[in-house]
Amino acid sequence: MYKQILQSLESVAPLAVFALIVFITFFVLMAIWIKKRNDSYIQHMSDLPLNDGVPAVSDSPEQS
Repeated sequence: MYKQILQSLESVAPLAVFALIVFITFFVLMAIWIKKRNDSYIQHMSDLPLNDGVPAVSDSPEQS
């Protein structure tokens, strides 16, 4: 079914090339952006999920 639909469209190849160019451009820009970030920014962002300011909740009962 999909094969018949795609064969009926004449402009599928340019769309595929456009999608590939967009993907490669996005990938290259993200790689450049990551390389430009300094180490302190990367460390800060990696620590955010662990340091949200909310104390951890334990499932075990507290021992006094």
